[in-house]
Amino acid sequence: MAIDLGISLFTSAGILLLLALVTTTLRCVTRGFIVKAFGPDDWLMIVTVVSFYIHTAKWTQFILKLTISTDTVCPLLLLGILWKKFG
Repeated sequence: MAIDLGISLFTSAGILLLLALVTTTLRCVTRGFIVKAFGPDDWLMIVTVVSFYIHTAKWTQFILKLTISTDTVCPLLLLGILWKKFG
C-alpha cells in the first residue's frame, strides 16, 4: 500500500509561494512608492522570492511523482515524534 503525497506537497509549496509573492509585492510597493526608501534589503527579498520560485518549479515534477509506502511512513513518523519529545 502506498500513500501519494504529491498533491499535498504541491499544494503546500503553492500556498507558501503565493504568500511569499504577496508579502514581497506589498513590501516593495510600500517601501518604493509610499515611504520612498527602497533599499538593498528589499532587493535581497526579491532575489530570495525568485530563487524560491525557481526551487519550487524545479522540484514540482519530483513532488508530483512522490509515492511513499506505509512501511516507510510509520517508522519515520515514530522517529519524528521521538525526536520532538527527546531531541
